[in-house]
Amino acid sequence: MKWSLKREIFPFTILLIMACVSIYYYPSLPDKVPIHFDVKSNINGWAEKNIFFLTQFGIMLGSYFLITFIPFMDPFRKKIESKYGLLLLFRDIIIGFFGFIFGIGILAAFEGSIRQDLLGVGLGLLLFLTGNYMPKLPRNCFFGIKTPWTLSSEVIWRKTHIVGGWLFAVSGAVIVVLSLLKVPLIVTLFVLLPAILVSGLLYPLYLFKKLQKTNEL
Repeated sequence: MKWSLKREIFPFTILLIMACVSIYYYPSLPDKVPIHFDVKSNINGWAEKNIFFLTQFGIMLGSYFLITFIPFMDPFRKKIESKYGLLLLFRDIIIGFFGFIFGIGILAAFEGSIRQDLLGVGLGLLLFLTGNYMPKLPRNCFFGIKTPWTLSSEVIWRKTHIVGGWLFAVSGAVIVVLSLLKVPLIVTLFVLLPAILVSGLLYPLYLFKKLQKTNEL
């Protein structure tokens, strides 16, 4: 695994866009901007605008460095070297999502309420994109469905991520549609429960017990 500047064009572009948006809108924003909302989109938390921008950039930079370089510390490093580009693709999807959330935060500062439909669309796209690439993820300790059962076996890892990838992609698509139809975000999140329950617990546990009985672990 080698760090390459060519791979960093997308996250650097997102950071540059965030910087330009911050410089442009900072003077016109109120001194305090909303940072927390209840389930009905009403504001119930405020922060100084400089704290808001510093926090957003801190989250973005922290996520960038963490996701970019943490694979170098993975116990499965030798096995995932050839898939490092795929791990960086997951990083770019996450960075793009955080950039989208940043834009929603700026919009909320002007409108005084959060756009739940936009939040739902962003979350749905995040799930859809990551779900599509999950079946290709190599077994590792930082990306994907990391349970004791999936990490215990290459077979369980692969089968779980195939099923989980489909479930998350379908859930993401449904969340996007429901959000566009203005269904409240708290309702659309229930779409995720079957995907989390099946891929995160029931299916890998079933595979583990099955392989345990046949001494294939």
